[in-house]
Amino acid sequence: TTADLRPTVAVVPFVALPADPQHDALGHAMVGDIIDSLARHPSLRVLSRLSTAAVRNVQLELPRLRQLLGATFLLSGNFYVHGERIRLSAELCELQGGQVLWAGSARAAVDDLFEGQDDLVPQLVAQVAQQVMAHEITRVHSLPMDSLASYSLFLGAGGLMNSLLREDFGQAQALLQHLVDRHPRQAAPYAMLARWHVFKAVQGWSADRAEDAARARSLAQMAIDVDPRQSVALSALALVRSHFEGDLSGAQRDNLLAIEADPVEPHAWAQLAGVQTMQGEHGLACASSAQALRVSPLDPNLYLFESYAAMAQMAAGAHANAVQLAQNSVRRHARHAPSQRILIGALWQAGQHPEARLAAQRYLMLDPSARAQAGLRSKLDSQDAWRLAFTQALCEAGLPA
Repeated sequence: TTADLRPTVAVVPFVALPADPQHDALGHAMVGDIIDSLARHPSLRVLSRLSTAAVRNVQLELPRLRQLLGATFLLSGNFYVHGERIRLSAELCELQGGQVLWAGSARAAVDDLFEGQDDLVPQLVAQVAQQVMAHEITRVHSLPMDSLASYSLFLGAGGLMNSLLREDFGQAQALLQHLVDRHPRQAAPYAMLARWHVFKAVQGWSADRAEDAARARSLAQMAIDVDPRQSVALSALALVRSHFEGDLSGAQRDNLLAIEADPVEPHAWAQLAGVQTMQGEHGLACASSAQALRVSPLDPNLYLFESYAAMAQMAAGAHANAVQLAQNSVRRHARHAPSQRILIGALWQAGQHPEARLAAQRYLMLDPSARAQAGLRSKLDSQDAWRLAFTQALCEAGLPA
């Protein structure tokens, strides 16, 4: 396989101002927490502490830092401690052009920071991840594909696909196909392109579901052929099995293999929850979906994992929990059709009928072609009680049958 397609972030240990050896431990502790958190983002690579410690307090030109570290982005900063409070200033740079993408400051209590009870680090990490993604999406909108680095194509395609705007969604396919052509021995682009076809069908945009199913299956198999043990490839194949082929046992097997290969692969945990929900294993589904949420605090697909979790809770009869999770998902991404549908059904089954009708009206304004029966993977039968109740709830709330 070729090199990792993700951009690399280097985090330089923050500097105490004024210089004070007593505060060095705090600077290293903050950077350690930031590195650990950023490393959990699926679209970023993060250099280890040892890789960046050597350039602390060393004045170097940004191109030289890029050469030494092999990084794409640099996060640096300084902090000032006054009594029990700390004030942190940080800056995110793009190393090739020297552009400052973001600069900000925050305050916290020293004890809370050491004990992990303050939001300073999570907010900083979220800001860094968002700025990197936004920068790469801007690049793919403004530059020819041939001039873009592979990580720009990879991040940009993921961001455009997750926007769920029809124009952006179509551009994501072109970027991924270009990336596949550029890196035919990389599993991740094939896997993401397979997901693209599933998303297209789930959103109700497929003009030929059989063709999308065949293409998704082919791409997922290509990903597996490149790397049979890669978690992203395995989870993509599982998604195709469950959504297009109705092969729940095969999907469960592949999701479990993906989790075995990478225990913090959130797509596999969330999709496993979906399979378990469809199989009537509601307790297991709730546990699997909760694990997906635990391992994905920075994932741009968090709205998707909340949707799976809401479905698991709804099927288990925990309608209030389902409403909360679906509301979170819709708040993050109003264009995600399954989240809208789950919110309507959960509200209705929770007895919040006016709210369900209003949610249905909003969904129909967003997508006038929405139907209560849309998106079902297989024919309903009398044994499938929760899906029958869900579909009836959507109809009663106002979605056309």
